[in-house]
Amino acid sequence: MRYDNSVRLFLSVLYCLMTILYTPLIIYIPSLAFSQVSGINLYVVAVATCAICIFYTSLGGLKAVVWTDTVQSFAMILGVVAVTVLGTMDVGGVGVVLDRAAASNRLEFFNLDPNPLVRHTFWTVVIGNFFMWLSHIAANQAILQRCLALPTVGKARRALISLSIGISLFVVFSVYSGLVIYAKYHDCDPVYSQAIRKVDQILPYTVMDLANSVPGFPGIFIAGVFSAALSSMSTMLNSMSGVILQDFIRPLWGQRPLSELAASTIMKTIVVLIGSLCVAMTLIVDRLGAIIQVSRTLSGITAGASLGIFVLGMTVPWLNAKGVLYGGIASLFSAGFVAFGSQHALRSGTLRFANRPLSVDGCLYDFPATNATLNHEAVEEAFWVFRISYLYLTVVGFVTMAVVATIVTWITGPNDLSKMNPDLFSPYVQFLFPKKQQIPTDEANGVELKLLQKAAEAGE
Repeated sequence: MRYDNSVRLFLSVLYCLMTILYTPLIIYIPSLAFSQVSGINLYVVAVATCAICIFYTSLGGLKAVVWTDTVQSFAMILGVVAVTVLGTMDVGGVGVVLDRAAASNRLEFFNLDPNPLVRHTFWTVVIGNFFMWLSHIAANQAILQRCLALPTVGKARRALISLSIGISLFVVFSVYSGLVIYAKYHDCDPVYSQAIRKVDQILPYTVMDLANSVPGFPGIFIAGVFSAALSSMSTMLNSMSGVILQDFIRPLWGQRPLSELAASTIMKTIVVLIGSLCVAMTLIVDRLGAIIQVSRTLSGITAGASLGIFVLGMTVPWLNAKGVLYGGIASLFSAGFVAFGSQHALRSGTLRFANRPLSVDGCLYDFPATNATLNHEAVEEAFWVFRISYLYLTVVGFVTMAVVATIVTWITGPNDLSKMNPDLFSPYVQFLFPKKQQIPTDEANGVELKLLQKAAEAGE
């Protein structure tokens, strides 16, 4: 309503692109964990995982997704808490965890370096995460779909508050579990000693190492990992099928009414097709770098443009649809250029990050010699744009969107605020709109009196 149909279609394309890029990562993570624990081939697990998710998502729709997500959220929390508690007990307590992290310079809270090329600083974490989570919660079809499914605004607000609290707690537990894992393997790095193939396997490797102390512990962990993946994947597939049906298929259907049965069949077909495509794309994910940076990089390609369309649309009434559309396209290409350029630089070796100190002095087993360097220095030969912190990718997209949209709007002519509906904008910018011309009460009474006098004189 604020823009026109072209912006809506562009936003739908952005969401579909984000889903196709991000969902393979979601499939890959539990498949990698289960493969590490059970020894079953990674791709066999990926196919089975996706098949289960496609089945209940296409069969039950949004209601099935919400109920399974509710149950799965408890399994997620149980899994991460179990790893944290058992790992802490295994290394000798919280004090040991923090001491070993501090000794290797892994506790770094206030690195205030403003340089955006530094990978992790106080500013990249705070600012980058603020824009990323704002985009994920406030400008994401999957979240908005759930808010709209609730009966009142108050319940939607409470749902978002509980989501924010849950995310915060989960991030805290995840960060601490990382410190626990380092404390456990501080003198025998599993990657360099070739106990595992890549760093993403270190959590399931830890679980199997702790399995002897608690029977059934690997099962609890795997349940948590699969719950996290299935809940995210089912939400994305369900919302994406709705977007494709509403914004692409219905307009092509023409004036003919689309029955509920036909709509349901189309959505189920979309879920199966997109899910199958995402399974195939896990082959590519396995050849990329550390999964956290890859996931944030790929999701950041579209996040800046989506966030800009929502935020600027609610707060800057002068921006016209043409400016926003060109701004969104520029944002998509600029963020994509930085994202794929940085991934290429990492693969080619022109960009490499210095790691924190690692050691294999305490390994109690023999491992074959390797040419890999245990503690390597940073390599920064790549073009400076590709060295921008991956946490800033959403910010890059958002700023590009705002600048280009403003320039195009200025060239093509801004909106006339007198013709805009103020109800479509944030209450904080209502003062920008011209007030309706109203005749003061006293003046209106005087005009009415004169009209009555003239009517009396005319004998009316």
